[in-house]
Amino acid sequence: MDDRRASSRSRTLLEGHVIVPGRSTHLGCTVLDLSDAGARVLLDWETPLPPEFEIRIPKRRLSRYAKVVWSNGRDQGLMFVTGAMRDPSQDVPNQESTAGEGADEVVRILEEARSRLARALAKPADRVRLRVEIDY
Repeated sequence: MDDRRASSRSRTLLEGHVIVPGRSTHLGCTVLDLSDAGARVLLDWETPLPPEFEIRIPKRRLSRYAKVVWSNGRDQGLMFVTGAMRDPSQDVPNQESTAGEGADEVVRILEEARSRLARALAKPADRVRLRVEIDY
């Protein structure tokens, strides 16, 4: 079989996470092959993936945006769609940045969500509690 890859791949057995924009959870996967241009992953369960998403490989400290180029059930071939790999630990905001306008916007969004949920549940807003988890 003719191998048409632009970069060489290495076989791996690494934990990975598919981060889907707009969802509060991630999908676990095992990274079976990895190259500069893409990866082959085995999803923890069979589910359709969006056109683009982020894949993180904690042990390698890698985070890349990717898209599916082929799919066979849980087995997925990914192509990276952005530039150089980045270190997701660099995304952790420092104390100064969380105290500014970004934090005010998060509080506003959470309060609005709490009010909307309270109305939908016909409960007083002070009886609705939200739990937020942020993965970096």
